[in-house]
This record gives sequence, C-alpha cells and structure tokens, in this order.
Amino acid sequence: MTRRSTARVFLLLVLAMGLAQCNPAPPAREIRGDVAQAIQQGIARGTGRFDHAKFDAILRATVNTAENRVNYAAIKAREAELDAYLAELARADLKSLSRDHLLALFLNAYNAYTIKSILRTMTPARRAGVASIRDIPNVFKAPEHSVGSFRLSLDNIEHNILRPIFRDPRIHFAVSCAAVSCPPIADRAFTGEQVPQQLDEAARRTLTSPRYARVERNRLLLTKVMDWYGRDFVTPGYHGSAKTLGEYVERYAAPDVREFIGRHRSRVPIDFMEYDWSLNRAN
Repeated sequence: MTRRSTARVFLLLVLAMGLAQCNPAPPAREIRGDVAQAIQQGIARGTGRFDHAKFDAILRATVNTAENRVNYAAIKAREAELDAYLAELARADLKSLSRDHLLALFLNAYNAYTIKSILRTMTPARRAGVASIRDIPNVFKAPEHSVGSFRLSLDNIEHNILRPIFRDPRIHFAVSCAAVSCPPIADRAFTGEQVPQQLDEAARRTLTSPRYARVERNRLLLTKVMDWYGRDFVTPGYHGSAKTLGEYVERYAAPDVREFIGRHRSRVPIDFMEYDWSLNRAN
C-alpha cells in the first residue's frame, strides 16, 4: 500500500470515528423473541398495573429537575431501596401489563438502571465515581439489566423497545442518560395512569428551557437530541409527529421561540447545540 493510500485510509477511519461520536444514536429496531411476545401480549390484552412507589420516593428526595441534577451520593446511601425496586422490575409480568403501564415501566427501568450504573462506579477508592457515563465501558450495550425476567441493555430498552414499539418522540425527553445536556430527569416516577400527561410535561419542560431550545443570532438552537433522533419527530405514525422539527418544537416551546418559528414557518433556520456528556451530579 502506498503512503498516499495509507493516508487516505487513515483519514477515512478518523472521519468515521468522528461521525460516530457526533451521532451516537442507534436506529430504532424492534426487539424480537420472547420479550417481544410478552410486550405485544400485554399491549393487546393486558389489564395489570405496576407500582413504582419505591423509585418515586428516591427521585423525589434526590433529583433537582429544574437544574437537571441528581444527588448520586444520597442515592448511594439508600442503594438498598433502589435495589429493591430493581428486583421488582426483574419480577414484572410483562404480558399482564396494559400498554401505558408497560410504557411507564420501561421509561422508569431505563432511568433506574442508568442511575444504578453510576452508583456501581462509586467505590471506597473512588467515592465520586465517574465524571461521565461514557467513562463506563459498554454501559449502553451490555445486556445486564433485568426487566420482566429478561436481560436487556440500556440500548435495548431505548432503541429496541421504547422507540420502535411505542413510537412516541416525547420518549426522548423522558429518558435520562445522566449527562448535563440530556433532557432533565423528572423528580418523580412515571406511572401507567399518568404517563401521557407526564410525557407532555417532559416535552414542555425541555423545550421551554433555553438550555434545550432558544433563538440565538437569528437561528433556532435545539438540543442535539433532536438532531440525533430527528426522524422520530417527523415520521408519520409516531405520536404527534409534525412535518418539520420547527413545527414540533412550536407546540411546547417558550413564547419567543414560538414567535420565531411562526415568522419562518417551514424555513426555520436550525442549528444544534454541543452536547455536554459530563455527569449531571448535584454539587
């Protein structure tokens, strides 16, 4: 291989790595096998409910939703309570649960197991744990989380269950990857009885905040989440999908952002914010 061709291969590898870092979002592909059958059976005929009171109590005591900060040290001190909730998730009978209870369960499972992933790094030798969830090897892909007796990864929950099965872009404002730039984690658990309203609240909480949607230099700046998962917001068949990202944001955004979108309509100039993967740890 010549020096020129070697350099070209190296450049292509660097570009590929850069693109992977810029867009870490896997595609939405529905999970298969026994877990898929259990979920579909629940959606079709389930009437059961699931109690998330244990997780709700933890979130209310340790999460600052307004600042998107989590007191991981306080959760570490009551880790046994979180473990008890995770054990209940592992025993859940998915096929007996109704659609909204399944949706709430998987939203909470994602957030609870993300928190547990952080707690595992908080050891006597390193009490603060990691500085970023991305410092944990294979954290999103390792199938080490039990839900309904099935072993799943965080990616399985988000990209193989929540997105393709429930087809609701508001999910992106409800799951928290423990990063500063992630949409703010709610200070209460999702419930089957309230999940439609809670998803609306999550979308509004995110898109009314200038941290995630604002007008700057005559352009609409949006959270990078809406770049990575942009198709979910404009795909027909997804709950509440719009023709454009601007139209979707307009439903939930602050008045000045809505006014800007209204003036530009289908030609809204959009840029996306840089993503801060630093841990959303409370100071």
